[in-house]
Amino acid sequence: MKFIDKKISDTYFQIYILIDSKEKKNIINLVKNDLLVFEKEQLQEQMNLYKSISKNTNSEQSLEKYNKIKKDLDNLNINNVSFNKEDLENGLCDHILKDIIMHLEELDIIQVLVQDTSIIGSLTDNNPLTVVYSFCYIPKDIKIKYPIQKGNAYLFTTKDIDMIQTEMLIANKLYKKHKVIYSTEFSDLLFSYMCEDDMRFDLYMDISEIESKFQIDRNDLVGLQRNKYLLKNKDNQNCIISIKEIYDKDVYDITDEIVKKINYLNTKTVKELRKKIDDVFSFIYNINSNVMSILQNMAKINNFKIDNYVTEHYKKIMEVDEITDQIYEDIKISYITSYIFATSDITIDEYFFYLEQEYKLLYQVKKPEDEMTFDEYVNMKAPYYALYEFFRQKNLVTERSYNE
Repeated sequence: MKFIDKKISDTYFQIYILIDSKEKKNIINLVKNDLLVFEKEQLQEQMNLYKSISKNTNSEQSLEKYNKIKKDLDNLNINNVSFNKEDLENGLCDHILKDIIMHLEELDIIQVLVQDTSIIGSLTDNNPLTVVYSFCYIPKDIKIKYPIQKGNAYLFTTKDIDMIQTEMLIANKLYKKHKVIYSTEFSDLLFSYMCEDDMRFDLYMDISEIESKFQIDRNDLVGLQRNKYLLKNKDNQNCIISIKEIYDKDVYDITDEIVKKINYLNTKTVKELRKKIDDVFSFIYNINSNVMSILQNMAKINNFKIDNYVTEHYKKIMEVDEITDQIYEDIKISYITSYIFATSDITIDEYFFYLEQEYKLLYQVKKPEDEMTFDEYVNMKAPYYALYEFFRQKNLVTERSYNE
């Protein structure tokens, strides 16, 4: 693998990664194996689903689908799978990303996320391949200004506690249902679904599940009645949803007995639970409020050279026709955070207790299919906590006490 660096402008950089035919073949085979494992896992999940339906309903149709999927799974191998070109390209880029990162560390510049990756050449022939890794950059010796004013603390209110408590009761199915005429963002729907070849009948889900499973914007699902609707999913495909019934939820009045049933961090009373919600979520909200307000203030006082290469790069990445004031601010914030993470050694070890408490409480208000592992959750939240710790060391944070 060979790297060729090209400084396109004072703001834009490209790395050409030359991959010979032998190395290309090896990488493509690794990608295909990864995709094959994923395909087998998907088929296994479908097989388990139809096996369960068949067992509980004695449905011959479900049994037939189970047997067909099992046959497909048994016969599945790398030679009889038709791999998607985009999946192969993405997999190849993922496989060489570690090498690209190591090469970037040798350069005297800071990459500003997010990069654009393209491929020159074919994945299927015996010729070499070139990957083009394009990104905006800033020099490592750039000087960043910090605001005088501190970040904004979040005032966590009783209304916030009530909302989270209600979500927790719903997640634990502690509510009564009643039929309504119009759907809200908290409604359950009894419906049928059709999108291209995917047809499903008599489904029962809440709005958030439908959005997650079928990639339909929840705003398009609010305000509907019992009727048939043509909606677009996030891939711009036409989907037909036929709503048979709409239900809203009336949560039970919370009691000490219910709190014991929920059993969040050994809380036993309503008072203990509400205090724990206050402690955990006021801390979460305060981190988000501080970090975003400080970054927005920094975006106002720092000027970066943003030329046509930068704007065209972000138009392509964000799939927009023009750079609005909000996008312009987001670009500047990307420059600032890229600089901080590249030049600062920030640890968040002291926040792991808070992350664990936050994780446990958040998954009291989510459904099992939404869950991620604690490690995945930490990886998702780490940038916010790292920025919070960085700004705290700069004495820019308006702190809010966290009571254990």
